[in-house]
Amino acid sequence: MSKKAFLLFHLNLSFSSIGIPARKKVIKNCYWPLLNLANKNNIKIILEFSGKTLEEICNIDKKFIQTLKKLIIEKKIEIIGSGYCQIIGPIVPYKVNLMNQIIGKNVYKKILNYVPKIALVNEMAFSSGTVDFYLEAGYKAIIMDRDNVALSLRFKDKNKVNAITHVLGTNQKSIMVIWTDSIFFQKFQRYCHNELSIDEYVHEMQHQIRKYIGAIPIYANDAEIFNYRPGIQ
Repeated sequence: MSKKAFLLFHLNLSFSSIGIPARKKVIKNCYWPLLNLANKNNIKIILEFSGKTLEEICNIDKKFIQTLKKLIIEKKIEIIGSGYCQIIGPIVPYKVNLMNQIIGKNVYKKILNYVPKIALVNEMAFSSGTVDFYLEAGYKAIIMDRDNVALSLRFKDKNKVNAITHVLGTNQKSIMVIWTDSIFFQKFQRYCHNELSIDEYVHEMQHQIRKYIGAIPIYANDAEIFNYRPGIQ
């Protein structure tokens, strides 16, 4: 039986190793290929970025934004929210977290005329309080990595995490959760960097997904690691 799968790329122009002069090159080398992949190959791509990164892209490359909006309308690209800034929720006051998400959604609406219903948990740092502000900001679901959750719950079988479909907040309201996996994105990166052959990658992925429950997160990590290397450009 066939399984559903997804590709999610995290875009972050505020990443510490990306200097301001390099941002234009990152958009050209790392971000444009994702739009081209979705457009030419009819593969739906999921993009996640903060409102701040979206503003920077808009300031640097208006054509990118125009193309992105077109692909969103054509349902070839889906946008995942991240707030205005990529902040670590559990160490920041509730009101700051809430306003960060609300301002971020306002930026998505202003620039893309699109309001995401799913958010990626920043830095995969979770607490019950994060559920509350995502719900109050209007999100219907969140995305988290299952590896640390498995460790925290002492699950030897990570598929037990996938059986968790919703997580509770402090007020006992719940939000749907979508799981990603660190091993999956690391294998994908190693193949793309020629550290694994295609046969090795396929063999290892077949082993990983054989008992996987739910949509397979083929990739859910940084976009900037493809076609860009700080200090050697």
